[in-house]
Amino acid sequence: MNITKTNTLQPSEALFLEWINDFITIKKFAEYHATTEKKMHKILILSRDIIIQKENKQFKTINK
Repeated sequence: MNITKTNTLQPSEALFLEWINDFITIKKFAEYHATTEKKMHKILILSRDIIIQKENKQFKTINK
């Protein structure tokens, strides 16, 4: 599954999509970005939440 971007992404969103599209594990993604698995996990959770909030905001706008 390849998720594409339809609008301008924040760096954290781009990082999350890079992980989804290009990596299988957080461990390898963390190694690629020279950080720990624990730190990368936190970053990805926060990034995912940003994307969810953005999607919810767009959904509410569409359904007004």
